[in-house]
This record gives sequence, C-alpha cells and structure tokens, in this order.
Amino acid sequence: MTSRFLLQIDDIDLISANMENAMASIGGFCCGRSFVIDHQRLSGQGYCFSASLPPMLAAAAIEALNIMEEDPDIFRVLREKSSRVHQALSGVPGLRLVGEAFSPALHLQLQRSSGSREADMQLLRGVVDHFFAYFRAAGTRWGPAPSRCLPLCASVWRGVWP
Repeated sequence: MTSRFLLQIDDIDLISANMENAMASIGGFCCGRSFVIDHQRLSGQGYCFSASLPPMLAAAAIEALNIMEEDPDIFRVLREKSSRVHQALSGVPGLRLVGEAFSPALHLQLQRSSGSREADMQLLRGVVDHFFAYFRAAGTRWGPAPSRCLPLCASVWRGVWP
C-alpha cells in the first residue's frame, strides 16, 4: 500500500494486516516504530496465551505464505480475474459496484431499494446463487437498513470468468 499511495515507510507508525481473508486463517500481525510496538507488547501480555493462534491455523497461515513466496504469479492472476469481474459487473442494471478494479473484494449494492429489506436481500441472494459457480460470494445479513450490499471475492483457484 505504501507504493500504491506513494508513501515513505518511515512516515508510517504502524502497519497491520489480518490473515483471515487471504490466508484462510485467523489473526494477523503488526509492525512499526518501536514506541508503538513496545506499548502493544506491554499492554498485550495478558492476552498472549488466551488469544493466541491455534497450531492448525498457524500452520495454514505459514503454508499460505509459502505458496505466495513460491508462486508470486498468483497475484497477477488474481488481479486479472478481479479486473474482469469488475468490468463484467460494472454495467449490471440496477446494481452499483463499489471497490477498486484491482481488488478481489467488491461490494454490489442495489441502486434503489424496493422499500422492503427482505425483498432487497432476497434479490441479492439470487445474485449470489447465480454467480456462485464462478466466484466465492457471501451476502451480508446484518447492518443498518440502508446498507443493502453484496460482498464478492474473486478467487485465484476457482473458475474462469466467461
């Protein structure tokens, strides 16, 4: 992200990321300036064992990192698929696409509500059912009433967009 937004790494106090979406695991990491990390280390001592990553999920995260290091081309493939998904879905009548073309995480929103949250969610679930063969997709069922959106995630491993 630093290169994407033309930031110097020295201008950032803390960098953190989670492993949940990209690595099929849980938890995450943080790194940064010593004064921030020292504070975290001191404040987090009580959580070290109660909130630590289970060994099986740690192994899954390590294997995901190994795969990423061994085959960096998967990121190019993912960007290409993400772009195709973005392009294909950006012209769907009645839906608004939110997200960057390079990102595998997109949100489809209804341009107009039918007036019924249940009907809106049923429509979005139908969209999920239709596209599930090509993409991993999940529809949110929470959030305030105005939020009617459908998060989608293009996958490196499944299917090719027609």
